[in-house]
Amino acid sequence: MIPPDFLRELKEVYRGVSQLPGFPIGHCLSVSEPLAKKFGLKLIRGFFVLDRSVDENPYRIEPHKWCEDSDERIIDLTAHQFNRGLDELLPEGVLVIEPGDPLNRRYLKTKTFDWHDYLDTGYVNGVLTL
Repeated sequence: MIPPDFLRELKEVYRGVSQLPGFPIGHCLSVSEPLAKKFGLKLIRGFFVLDRSVDENPYRIEPHKWCEDSDERIIDLTAHQFNRGLDELLPEGVLVIEPGDPLNRRYLKTKTFDWHDYLDTGYVNGVLTL
């Protein structure tokens, strides 16, 4: 479980960044990078798995960046930007996901943003069962 003081600090950061123009869409790096530096978290890049494709993207994954703490909890302040591709909406605010939480499976870590890395893994085109 995340310490209450740390959660309060994260909520304070969220109150500030949520005022950015267009937030949360396209703000994952501009929010996650300083968050990682400020709190000593790992900055992770990868993909977020959707329930359905959106816009021009024919796949069910979107490039994304988020943070993880030393216990591998995902800390994501911009995850709700993907709600239009989800059947079950994510809440606005600080999202803390424990390693065993089923929501954790939506986060795919990668070293690159090459779509082809995931085309045959079962994570696109409706193959992944969450």
